[in-house]
Amino acid sequence: MTSEEKIAVGYLPPRLAERVVRDSAVYNSGISEIRLRVGRKMSLTIGGKNVICDMICEGGEISQTVSKICKGSLYSHSDSIRDGVITTEYGIRVGVAGYAVMNHGRIECVRDISSLNIRIPHRVKGAADKVFGLVNKYGSVLIYSLPGMGKTTILRELIPLLSSGEGARRVSVIDSRLELAAGIGEGELVDIFSGYPRDIAITQSIRTMSPEYIICDEISDQSDTAAILSAHAAGVKVIATAHAADKDGLMKNKNISSLVESGVFGYIYGIGEDGE
Repeated sequence: MTSEEKIAVGYLPPRLAERVVRDSAVYNSGISEIRLRVGRKMSLTIGGKNVICDMICEGGEISQTVSKICKGSLYSHSDSIRDGVITTEYGIRVGVAGYAVMNHGRIECVRDISSLNIRIPHRVKGAADKVFGLVNKYGSVLIYSLPGMGKTTILRELIPLLSSGEGARRVSVIDSRLELAAGIGEGELVDIFSGYPRDIAITQSIRTMSPEYIICDEISDQSDTAAILSAHAAGVKVIATAHAADKDGLMKNKNISSLVESGVFGYIYGIGEDGE
């Protein structure tokens, strides 16, 4: 098992952890997801396949797992749980589903957590090679795909390529969800803005770190758009990702289309497609 897999398994109660270790040993691929659902069988995603383990999760085991992930302090993670995700210091992202308590149309809190999706990051050497070539040729690049296709993996691998060795560039990493910085210790000219709202981090990075490149994940709203336009106006190149099944779907997002139409991105790359 990789170190990240061992950390993820360490969040589980002993009987579930032992089963994950035993079942994963049968396969020659890494574990990308561990899914727990109250009253249902635990499942793993290994090598892109769903593997159902013959072991039913109990409510207390999910509560115990959440407590370990939050280091015993659910209150300090209440905002992220409300948003449906907990991200650990190791870049492991945990999706959360349960009962949403609403107040005037807003989710006030999530209780009775019934499902967890523990997503485990993996280094994939060479995953960013094509995008690195596009960056060298076109400057700013927008990467899109459906969720789970490897956008974040590409960014993780791209960061050290851009910021290390001969020709290294100054890179500001906007790590709002605490996923990108995990495992990039070899990057030399990297400044990491962890946990900031994306738009604030972009603005502060321009003002304080004078980056040549800004890397950020999953841009979406108007505040992201305004900050990226400011970066473009300041001459900073931007490498970002967005969710979309295809380019037509991508351009239906008004915030994304306004960035494209403003000439921010020199290349739009669809994972699994040729891109344009």
